[in-house]
Amino acid sequence: MGKFRTLLGKLFKETHTQSQHVSNIMEFLAKEEQTEPFTQEEIDIAIQRMMDDNQVMLSDEIVFLI
Repeated sequence: MGKFRTLLGKLFKETHTQSQHVSNIMEFLAKEEQTEPFTQEEIDIAIQRMMDDNQVMLSDEIVFLI
């Protein structure tokens, strides 16, 4: 979870955006984490946990940074 959160923060910082489509997040994670890539299930769980913690919001496959 910590690695996912760090990489997601890096993506938002590098792109200077407050939202990203889930497909963009998946591509970025695959590029950044080649040795132990995240599965779709791990990504879904991580996003859900961050939503539960009010860190992000998911709507229409777009993740918004809160």
